[in-house]
Amino acid sequence: MSPSPNSIGGLAANAARVDWAQFDPIGGLRGMSAVALPLGVGLALHQTSAGAIMGGGALALGLGSFDRQSRKSLAVMLLASLLMGASALVGTLTGGWGWGASLTAGFWGFGGGLLIAAETDLWFIGLKSVVGLLIASGYAGNLHEALNRALLVIAGGFLQSLFLALESHLGRKWKDLRRRPNPTPAIHRNFETLRSQLNFRSPAFRHALRLAVALALGGELGRLWFTHNAYWLPLTVVIVLRPDFQQTFTRGLARMGGTLAGAGLTTLIVFLARPGHGALALLAVGFAWLCFSFFRVNYALYAVFITAYVVFMLSFAGLPEMGVVEARLLATCQGGGLALLAYLAWPTPGKAES
Repeated sequence: MSPSPNSIGGLAANAARVDWAQFDPIGGLRGMSAVALPLGVGLALHQTSAGAIMGGGALALGLGSFDRQSRKSLAVMLLASLLMGASALVGTLTGGWGWGASLTAGFWGFGGGLLIAAETDLWFIGLKSVVGLLIASGYAGNLHEALNRALLVIAGGFLQSLFLALESHLGRKWKDLRRRPNPTPAIHRNFETLRSQLNFRSPAFRHALRLAVALALGGELGRLWFTHNAYWLPLTVVIVLRPDFQQTFTRGLARMGGTLAGAGLTTLIVFLARPGHGALALLAVGFAWLCFSFFRVNYALYAVFITAYVVFMLSFAGLPEMGVVEARLLATCQGGGLALLAYLAWPTPGKAES
């Protein structure tokens, strides 16, 4: 007898489900190319950190173009790039503020969480803005450094948008860049929707508050427990925590299980291959392709590949591989656990909690 879809067993089975029809190696090449170009230029110019930042912006925006079973318009990608860069500016400036940085993350999380009530495009833009802030908060700096990071993130997003537009021009499935409807009615409708959600009875409002508190707490715990890359803990929270238990549990289980497998795979590669600087860049690019290609096939598989990508990308930028592996694994498990606890502490009424 098969488990109920809403039971723990049913949700775990859903997390393990693989949909090979969603495998997209050609789209993966597009996404990977926008990551590979900054890394290659950074390596050639001995500016590996700048290449890694720009490549990271390209990866984040590119992955979003595969989300929710539909690709994003060019205008949405460009706007998301700008707001992600602006958020990176704020994150860099506030990253050294201690509890102030956590409150800033909570404020950003509330805004991003509330946007889930709007249409897909606004939710995508809000999520990427929160991600941009959290990642940059791990690299606190002055105004010059903040502007530099913001511009590199925007450049990476724009580069990914350019490759996406080229893919469309060559006749791929991504549709109607030139025939997008007038966005004004949709924007007005979304703002009306958001205004109607500003009350405690609204699931979107409850989710926004839950996410804000969890991000602020996650930021503090990350700084307490980790000496570097503390932002991974709250970043996992924003990726895992959703308005309903089913999505939160499924994503949390897949994220933690995939990260564990990815940590094991990365450790094996490091011990067997002992990659040098150029090899680290090639490994990061290869796993970027796997991230894009498998994004909609299975989330746990994607988590395996994104873990390997992050380890090799940060090692390319100068951090020790095994230290990154250990921190990534611990922060992901703790962030996933915090997201689940946050939902269970204040569940959305009317959602199945089996």
